[in-house]
Amino acid sequence: MEETVGTLLGLLCTVAPCLLFIGAIVGGIVFFANRRKKAAPGSATTAVTAAPPSHSTAAPAAASVQSASLGQEQSVMAGESLAPSEVVALRGELFASSAGVLNSWQVVGREMKVSGPPLAQNMLAVAFLAMEQAGDARLVQDKKKATLGLREVDTLLVVPTGQSSNWPAGSMEARIIASANTRQASGRNNVKDIVNDVLEKDAGLVWDWALRLAHNSMANRGLLNAEVKKGILSSGLAHYSLTPAANAALAESNPAEIQQLLQSCQTDRPAFFQLLNKEIKQGFDSRKEASSSDSGGPDLDF
Repeated sequence: MEETVGTLLGLLCTVAPCLLFIGAIVGGIVFFANRRKKAAPGSATTAVTAAPPSHSTAAPAAASVQSASLGQEQSVMAGESLAPSEVVALRGELFASSAGVLNSWQVVGREMKVSGPPLAQNMLAVAFLAMEQAGDARLVQDKKKATLGLREVDTLLVVPTGQSSNWPAGSMEARIIASANTRQASGRNNVKDIVNDVLEKDAGLVWDWALRLAHNSMANRGLLNAEVKKGILSSGLAHYSLTPAANAALAESNPAEIQQLLQSCQTDRPAFFQLLNKEIKQGFDSRKEASSSDSGGPDLDF
């Protein structure tokens, strides 16, 4: 009997450590499996403790404000587009030659300067041609009195058709059709006088002011950021930068078609093209200040 008990005790002493060792291994496996399950993507723990994206710099308390701003931005991107004249302004390198310091315009979002006067001229020419192409108005060659009525010269009339395309608010196209509709009754609806209306006020550098009007319109619609710095060493004029909404609208535009619109007019209707640009220039000249110490045009209000 004593021999049997001794044998059993010996077996127990041998098996017990093995069982404890196996139990520890199994317990460890279960423990680590549970931890991996809790840390798996999509689990409640991950959703609560996940760090913000690496590009986010907003404090946690500002998360709701940031989301609201993003929603506004997406709304603008979904609903805004660019008029042809605005594509010319933003892709200036395609519509004017490069320039140095004098009479140059810094193309927004691009490290280049282009010649400002031809860029502004082409911007207005495209606006008139785009409006004609859309069927909003006809551009009709006519005669008008000049030199106290002693002679007649060619002019270009803007005759509204009654159709109205949905041009972006404040764009050159929208400004032109509004002026043409107003002037139609008086018979003074030529390109020169309409350009005078479109530019709103006189300026020292009229081409610069014309480009700023176009950019101001896009800024008012949320397509551009506009920063105005005033001080002894600053001009008080706006500096523009592209927003994601503007980049999206530019990606959807087709500058090649606009270039073709200009080129076709110049090739197929050379006399008409020359008259159009002559009257645009006369409209610019009618807005030039007699004397001005302001080299950048009137200040913009934001």
